[in-house]
Parts: sequence; structure tokens; C-alpha cells
Amino acid sequence: MKNSALIIDNVNRYSKNDIASESRCAVHILGGKIVDITPPFPEPCGINIIDARGATLIPGLHDHHIHLSAYASSLTSLACGSPTLETRQQLIDQICQYGKQRPGEWLRGYGYHPYLAGDIDRDWLDQHVPDNPVRIQHRSGRLWVLNSLALRQLGLIKQTKLAIPQAIPKGAEIIKGRYTGRLFEEDAWLSAQLSQKMPGFKPASEKLASFGVTGITDCSPRNSTNEFDYFQQSQLNGELQQSVRMMGDSNLIQAGYSPRLKTAELKLHLLEAKLPEFDHICQQVRVSRQQGRRVAVHCVSRTELVFALTVLRECGTSKGDRLEHAGVVPPELMQRITELELSVVTQHHFLREQGDRYLEQVEQDDQRWLYLGQSFLSAGVPLAAGSDAPFGSADPWISMDSAVRRQSRSGVLMGAQERLTPEQSLDLFISCPQLPGRRYRHIEIGEQADLCLLDAPWHFVRNDLNSRHCRVTISSGQIIYEKDN
Repeated sequence: MKNSALIIDNVNRYSKNDIASESRCAVHILGGKIVDITPPFPEPCGINIIDARGATLIPGLHDHHIHLSAYASSLTSLACGSPTLETRQQLIDQICQYGKQRPGEWLRGYGYHPYLAGDIDRDWLDQHVPDNPVRIQHRSGRLWVLNSLALRQLGLIKQTKLAIPQAIPKGAEIIKGRYTGRLFEEDAWLSAQLSQKMPGFKPASEKLASFGVTGITDCSPRNSTNEFDYFQQSQLNGELQQSVRMMGDSNLIQAGYSPRLKTAELKLHLLEAKLPEFDHICQQVRVSRQQGRRVAVHCVSRTELVFALTVLRECGTSKGDRLEHAGVVPPELMQRITELELSVVTQHHFLREQGDRYLEQVEQDDQRWLYLGQSFLSAGVPLAAGSDAPFGSADPWISMDSAVRRQSRSGVLMGAQERLTPEQSLDLFISCPQLPGRRYRHIEIGEQADLCLLDAPWHFVRNDLNSRHCRVTISSGQIIYEKDN
């Protein structure tokens, strides 16, 4: 099918400037490109012709911030936080049920946040799941919590004795000579101990395709040449059907070439509780400049954002440098973002998934600056969006709807003045992957055939932003998803 002709007939091309447009056409695809756009056929028929029945064709969606390996792993793991779980008892019931149904098996959980049950540790897990080795990941992705059986199977404890010193990972928390079960920044060590392989991408890729996603930017800071090779192989064997931009560490620049897999920005992950040495991170940025790479800086809190802006002001910026999340942006920091000509990739769906918790835990003065929308656009800041899956929903339509509604799960309106129009919310996912928020993709002759056919005209879908309206998804000219009739 890759080089076969495909025609989408009787279709309306999306135009945000003409919402009610009913100018139907036939879009011709060959060799992964749009090769012609003609009037619709009098009687569309044929095995390679899709009759759109007057629905709308939009550019394929690009998730500008996702962690694909973690998302793929989450599909076979237990969700241990919002929006799946909202109470301590729900968490206890879920992990206890797992233990009863799968005695002795490893339990892997993800997305935990202390608002559910506090700073859980080895003893808390032992109390509820003593007979299964357990590892639960904090929603930040930087902390694992293990129970005693897991610590024992990993060789960290043998009865009451500590393991030999050289076997103890640096991130293992020990208080008064005893492991708490908390492992900080030890993904690589844990994977090695468990002989853990990279997850298969097929279920995750298929899920994304059902949302109309034809491309992703993987933002995992530890991505290097091994991950690049694995992603490339997954594309070649058909498990990963989306095109990919891969952020990662300074060694990623040594990765090979692939037409559907590109190396991207140096990813810098800031954590307010443990900010890096200023001179060290400045040196990382300067090295990336020598490599010809832009940088992307994770900054959720106000403190992290101030630190990131100070670093970029010191080192100078390059067009396309990005701020990931930018969760709290008061006006004085908005001005600095504008002056430095930075792009922002945000996650409006966090307002729905975490909004009620933000209202309880975020300082009141900062609540009005949470995950802004119109303020960025008014200031001229290039704005795009990503899911941050598995730490947020992977469905971009949930994010679009949240950008329009800006309501928490309980219905609290969070910043009415920041609401986007449906067209602005779609823009967040159809801008160019290389320069998110700066240029937008269109359905034109010569463009890459990364497309999503909806099941209704845009004037209908715009009032019901939901992935159920995705009828066909096409990546590089190939159908990668087709909704059952």
C-alpha cells in the first residue's frame, strides 16, 4: 500500500478561516505525498477511494511532548493516580486486588502522587501487598517506591543485612541503616537489575493512531543512541507507525539517519527540589549549541521557570528553543519568555485531570497563571501542546476540549479569560513538528500525506472535540487506523 494511490473523495479540507466551508474536493495521495486536489468524482467508487461523505479532512495530529516507552509500558501497568484514581482507598483496593488475582507476580504501577496516600514507602506497600514484588512510579517519573519483596528480589536486602556497598544504587534512600524503598533517578539501574527490555510499541502506536496522531516528539531526557536504534527498528518492522522527533542527551547527536525518525533538542529536566549546578547546565547548553542543537527545558513550577530563563539568558537562545509545560507563568515571566523568543509546549488537559488538586495545593497568587492559553497567544509566544503521556492522557482531543472549557473535573472554571477557540486548540496539534507554534501544516499539493479524516464537518466537530470523530488516520500515505462502521 505504501506506494499505491489513495484518494479521499467528497471531502472538505479543514480551514479555520472558513468554519462552515462546504467546498468539497478529492485529495489524491501517492508515494506518501499529496499529489493532486481535484473536484469530487461524480460517482466515487474503487478499492483505493474513500468516500468522506462531506466530512472534514484535517492535518494529522502531532503530539509535541510524549514519553513513548513509558506510555507503552503503562498500557500493561496499573494506573496509580488521577484521573483513574481519586482516593487513598481506591488505590489500596486496586493494588490489593492485583495481589489476590496474580500471587507472586511483579506489580508495576505508574502515575502516583502523594495527594492520594502521602509519601508512601516500603512499609506502606508491605502492609497492603506483602506477597507480590511491587514497584510504583511517582508521576514525576523520577522516583520509584518498592516493597520489601521487591528489594529482596533485586538483591538489595537479604533478610536483615544490607547488600555489599558497591551493589547499592546511589539513589536508594537509606534511613538509619534501613532501606525506605524509595529509589530516586534510578531507571537505568532498575531496568538492568530486572533485565528489562524496551516495551513493544504496537499497542501504543495503534492507540495513538485511533486519536488521529500521525507524529510524535519523544521528550525523554535519557534518550540516546540505543533508544534511537530501537525506535528505528520499531518503525521498520511496522510496530511504530508514527513519524518521530527524538529529544535526548548530548550523545544523541551521534545517532544514524532515518527519514521518519529525527534527532531533536537536548532535553533538560529541572526539578525544583534539586536544581542542578548553574554552571554545569550552562555548559550543557553551550555544548548543544556547538552541536547545532536547540534545547528544551522542563519547567513546571515558577521556580523552575525562573531558573530556566536565567540559564537561557546567560547562554543565549536559538530560534526554536522550547519551554516544556510552563505550568505557572505570571506576567513578569511572560515578558522574559517573549524577549528570549522562546516557544512553549503546554498541557491544558492537566487542568481537567489535576485541576482540583491545583486549587488545593498551588498558592492562590499562582492559580491565575496556570497553564495559560490566550495570554501566550496575545504575547506572541509560539504555543503548541503535547500529552506528556503516560503522565497525562494520550488523547489530544481531551487536551483540546480542556483548552476550550478550562474546567476541573468537579466543574470549577480555571481562568475563563485564557480559554481558546476550538480552532486555536486544534492549532496546538497541527503546527510543524520542528517549529511548534511557529508554522502550521496545511492540506496542499506537495505536502506529506499525514492526515486525519473526521466523520463529520468541522462546524459540528468543533462543538464536540472528541476522538470518537476520528474515522481514518493516514501516516505518510498509509492508512494506520480505520474506525469500524
